[in-house]
Amino acid sequence: MAPSGSMESLVMAVQNGADAVYLGGTKFSARAYATNFTEKELEEAVDYCHSYGVRVNITLNTLLKDSELEEAVSYAKYLYEIGVDALIVQDAGLIYRLRNALP
Repeated sequence: MAPSGSMESLVMAVQNGADAVYLGGTKFSARAYATNFTEKELEEAVDYCHSYGVRVNITLNTLLKDSELEEAVSYAKYLYEIGVDALIVQDAGLIYRLRNALP
């Protein structure tokens, strides 16, 4: 599994044999000040990776306030809908909520 901070690094990881990549979106990523993937870029990244048989893992690796949980669950549902293969989650409360919200 290779980290991908940009579409360029994602393409390089895939072209060099990565079987999976992990990356952060603009929400709930611990790399808050990094250039993370927009929703459009996430969709492109998933399509690109899946065309090469590469799994896509998205980081939701921040600790959340109670007031952020619903938004995080909605964001995770969006990620599921676009075909993300797995989530890397830090917050135990979010893990609990996702177990009931996603297959």
